[in-house]
Order: sequence, then structure tokens, then C-alpha cells
Amino acid sequence: MSLGGAPDYTITVWDWMAERVILKAKAYSQDVYRASFSPYTDDILFTSGFTHIKFWKMAQTFTGLKLQGEIAKFGALEMSNVSGYHELPDGKVLSGTEQGNLILWEGNLVKAHLVLDAENKTPLHNGMIEVILFEDDQFISAGHDGFIKWWSLAEIDAAESDEILEVAIAPVKTASIKTADGDFAQIINMVRGENFWLVQDFKGRLWKMNFETLKSEIVLDFHSGRINDMAISDCGNMCCTVGQDGNIKFWDYVKGETLAQKQFNGNANCVDLIRRSDLNRGRLAAVGYDSGIVRVVSVNEKNVDLNLVFKAHDAPVIKLAYAPNQTMLVTAARNGEIFFFETNGHSDLSLYEPVCMMHLP
Repeated sequence: MSLGGAPDYTITVWDWMAERVILKAKAYSQDVYRASFSPYTDDILFTSGFTHIKFWKMAQTFTGLKLQGEIAKFGALEMSNVSGYHELPDGKVLSGTEQGNLILWEGNLVKAHLVLDAENKTPLHNGMIEVILFEDDQFISAGHDGFIKWWSLAEIDAAESDEILEVAIAPVKTASIKTADGDFAQIINMVRGENFWLVQDFKGRLWKMNFETLKSEIVLDFHSGRINDMAISDCGNMCCTVGQDGNIKFWDYVKGETLAQKQFNGNANCVDLIRRSDLNRGRLAAVGYDSGIVRVVSVNEKNVDLNLVFKAHDAPVIKLAYAPNQTMLVTAARNGEIFFFETNGHSDLSLYEPVCMMHLP
């Protein structure tokens, strides 16, 4: 099965060995995040996405094979975007919500709304559940709060709501993915290895978590969105990248390692590294943001320090550059403005004195 993009979101079922299309259907009128076959049979399919999860059957009709879909009915529950889901062996389906709870579906109706505490409706996760996996008679859920939790299949399968829809369940075990300084991962995917999980983090990191100890380590660390610009040092194997996530990252491109990084609010559009002098040692960078702000930062062996911040334009800064002799910084904005600042990379690294602004047509 393949899924087309906007605006049609068509699901197409293929006989890929014969290279032919068997069935086509419009999945939904809004974004569809995920589409998959049932793990137990070939004639049941699922799609989920913006405010929906849909259950499909390939059914024989008088006019041949048809793809029939039933949209899930949230009923009294708040509608939710759905990313993670998994089918139980008996045909019921477990799906996650953006509120951090699980919903057990029977047909297209809610059988139970699973929470930690039924009375207070305490969610299972603090934020969207992106991943639901099934292994060794346990469900695994993971989400934006950086937590991975294991749940008993028997407890979930037996969940019955009476007058109230909420059913309390307790995790079998819990693990969290976070850095040494307490920055939790925003988990969006998990893949099983031989004795470890690879965990994809929306913040641009790839983690490896040991099965037994549940300890995790960062394997790779990138930007968590588009990289907008890069500047390369004139005096060493260092470069600086900036991106959509507001991150300023300094790299040793020979070792392929991050030297240091710091994140600021906003979309970072452009960067330039100053040429080396005895004072600045080539470790000074100016970064321009969508907000019109320019941040001047310096990097040492482990940290990125903010030296100076000023608002150069009311429009996004789309390019900036230091003069080769380090006596000028020029910034360019999307509205056609160009601003010149006097600098001194040899004797006064705090000097950023406005000189003049001009406007290009």
C-alpha cells in the first residue's frame, strides 16, 4: 500500500510482483500521517492522521473487490490527531492521542479510554503519543514527553468502561530518554535492534537504548529541521551550521563530531564566521534570525556563549557577512534593507556600532 500526498491523500493497494494497481481510495480530506496493513491478515488496513483513524477492509462485492473504510467515532471524547496505533490479536485496535492517552477501539467505536487515574483523568503520557509497538505480550508507547512505557496486553484487552469511559491502567515498566542536563527527547519513532532500541528524537538526535539496563546514549546529533546556512572556518577543520530549529551548531568536520551547540528561539537563516585574529581565534560567529535579530556568539572547547544580541531589522535577516579585514559587519533583510556596522576583530570584540542603512528596490 502506498499513500499519496495533498490534496487527495489517495491510498493505493498494489500487487507489486505483477506491477499493477489492485485498488484505490481517498484516505481522508486532511493530512494522513500513517498507513499500514494489519499484522494478522492481508485484507485489513489502517490509516491515521489529523483528527482521525480509519479502519479499512478489502471486501468482495457484486462489482468486484472494493476498499471500504470506516472512520472512528470519538463520541464523547475530545477529537485527536492520531499517529501511533496497533491492532490486537482479536481485531480490536489500540491508538494514541495528542492528549497522551490510549484509546481501545472495537469496530469504529470507543471501547475504553485508557488513563493512569480514572477519577482525575491523568494522562498516560504528557503530550502526543507517536509510537505504539507490540512485543512479548506487551504494548510499548512512546511520545513527546520523552518517556517509553510498557503495558500489559491482558490488562488492555480486558479494559471495559461502565458508566464512565475512562479505565485506569498501570505501566509494567517505564524508561525515559534525556540528556545529562535533563533535556527530554521528543520521541517520534523507535526501531528494534538485536539488544537495543534506536529512538528517533524530533530535536534532531538519534538515541540507542539498551534492552536490559534501559540506559540510553546519543548516537548522532543533527538539526531538527532544515539547515539554512553554513560557514566554514578559515583556520581549522571547523564549520558552523544554523537552521529552522534555532540551533547554532559547531562541528569538527574531519571527525564528524559536534563541538558545541546552543539553541535560541526562532528560525536562524544565516551565519558568518569572522576571520581569525590573535584576539578572536576565528571562534566568533554572527547569526541572523527571522525576527530581525542578530546574535553574536563565541565557541570554546565545550560551550557556545552569547556575546551580543541586537535587532538589526524589522524583517527577517537573510544574509550577513564580516568584511575580510574584520572592520565591518553587513546584514541584509528580506524587505531590501542593508545595514552596516563598524566592528573590530583585532582589539574590541564588543564593538558593533551602527554606521548606516540603505534600502535597495
